[in-house]
Amino acid sequence: MPFIFRANIRFFHYLFSQGVVGVAGLIFFVLAAVLLIRDPTPGQFARPSSRQLAFLFLFPLVLNCAIALAGIYPYGGSRHNSLLVMFALPGIAVALESARLRWIYTLPATLIILLFCNLFPHPMGEYIRLRDQRRGLMKQAINRLASLPAESIIFTDDQGGLLLSYYLCDSRVAQIEQQPFQPFLRAKCGSHWVISLDPDQWIFKSETFPGTLQDVQTIYQLPSGTSLWLFQAGWFIDKEYALREELREYGCAEPMNFGGNMFLCRIQVP
Repeated sequence: MPFIFRANIRFFHYLFSQGVVGVAGLIFFVLAAVLLIRDPTPGQFARPSSRQLAFLFLFPLVLNCAIALAGIYPYGGSRHNSLLVMFALPGIAVALESARLRWIYTLPATLIILLFCNLFPHPMGEYIRLRDQRRGLMKQAINRLASLPAESIIFTDDQGGLLLSYYLCDSRVAQIEQQPFQPFLRAKCGSHWVISLDPDQWIFKSETFPGTLQDVQTIYQLPSGTSLWLFQAGWFIDKEYALREELREYGCAEPMNFGGNMFLCRIQVP
């Protein structure tokens, strides 16, 4: 039961990118199901009964929840459940329609809710805030990377490699289609070099970073003391505080931050 309760709240939170509105949507959906089940209106030709509609709205969510409990497929606040929106929203509409409010009330209320969701978004999972999506931040980061000394080595994860491919290197420095993936791809980027993680590793993690750096040192025979410019960018950083503390051990005392989702710092191979 606790999982079912949390997963449904997370699912409706995901639909609206707003926790308060998501809970309200869940309440309306449950109300619609109750109203339809209690309504004895029979179906007519080419028209389902109220209880058949209730089944149509509820069954996909119940099924998804059941297979999530069985460990087969996820259920909650993620893109994996986005198809369920076609059943959730009509259910909410049924509950709203049952109130039989005049449009002069429902229209402003709808606009206020949409405005609230867009002005105060709080989506599930990782999210790049609007102020961190400014083009100026990307320009600052790219200008700083471009000003590094020639033959500098930029060490980045898969997310960062994708961004560098487009904004700095004008060539692919991250692995996409080619398989099997190399553990670390080394590619030319203008006057610099980029070493990026393979998509399976995806991101830097504090607990695995020492081993990752040692593997890079071994594969590319980097002498002790070699400087690397670690570039981290993207919508997700695993345990960011712990990662930054780990990077201090390698000389990254004062990283250069470009908003809340990009930073650059100089580290040394031990």
